[in-house]
Amino acid sequence: MTRFRRAESSPLFQSSWLTLSQHRVLGAEGEVLAHPVYTLDMGDWVNIVALTKGGELVFVRQHRFGTQTDSLEIPGGLVDPGESPLDAARRELAEETGYTSARWEALSWTFPNPALQANKLFMFVAHDCELTHEIALDPLEDCRVELVPRQELPARLRDGQIRHALVLIALYEVLLADRGLNITAP
Repeated sequence: MTRFRRAESSPLFQSSWLTLSQHRVLGAEGEVLAHPVYTLDMGDWVNIVALTKGGELVFVRQHRFGTQTDSLEIPGGLVDPGESPLDAARRELAEETGYTSARWEALSWTFPNPALQANKLFMFVAHDCELTHEIALDPLEDCRVELVPRQELPARLRDGQIRHALVLIALYEVLLADRGLNITAP
């Protein structure tokens, strides 16, 4: 049983991919709490650990507006309305990198930030990826593909070259699986 419930919600801002909402909250005794709660409503996301036939990981280096820096990440993005997470993963890998795969494995899913969001991040591994076409980026994307030999991944993680939390969890799950420690959730 939860201590808090939303009493009233109102959107404060809406765009094509997110809604910022304010919520009045009821406490355990039914009292309205003095401070509102704010949430971001977004669609689900996917990210992909893409492995080439040659044993390399397919990364993208892209600009991130929040940090105003370039970030080394695995491919990923939004699940479109009516699209399955796996179909979104296939689409995002092809769009951002030009790579495709015939062999996919669901890794797991997580809540990216349950304090503010209810959406899910679905993580996949794409095996035996091959470069099959040109990338097709959205207007605000600036992805540059970087192939990283798999044996270099631990050093890149130790050196702090990869700092995106949602990327790190997928990579750590793959590294743990390499060591026989499977922590994936259904």
